[in-house]
Amino acid sequence: MGTFFVEVVLAHPQRPTSGEPFKLLVETGSTYTWVPDAFLKERLGVAPTTSRRVLTIEGKSFDRPAAWVLVTLEGEAVYTLCLFAEPGELAVLGALTLEERGLVVDPTRRHLVPATLYGA
Repeated sequence: MGTFFVEVVLAHPQRPTSGEPFKLLVETGSTYTWVPDAFLKERLGVAPTTSRRVLTIEGKSFDRPAAWVLVTLEGEAVYTLCLFAEPGELAVLGALTLEERGLVVDPTRRHLVPATLYGA
């Protein structure tokens, strides 16, 4: 598929107009969106409110702090659960955020396109 980055605007959920631009690697193999801990805490004022257990491709399992963040992507904002990445970890846009926003990856052109959404 190849990799590519998208620019999003991240904001504290209680301060939606004070967003900060940030580039994320699109990674549909990651369930969650990951943003550096320092950016979330220092730039946005977001503190962890929960945690999620994740499994790495190496088979390691660990808990990671998480919080709800407002993500504006392709002009539309959604609230998404974001994990706090440690130094050295990638900042990625995960599958849940893409699904919440109604987007999928166009692997040929390496960009995001509207998804076909199905109802019950």
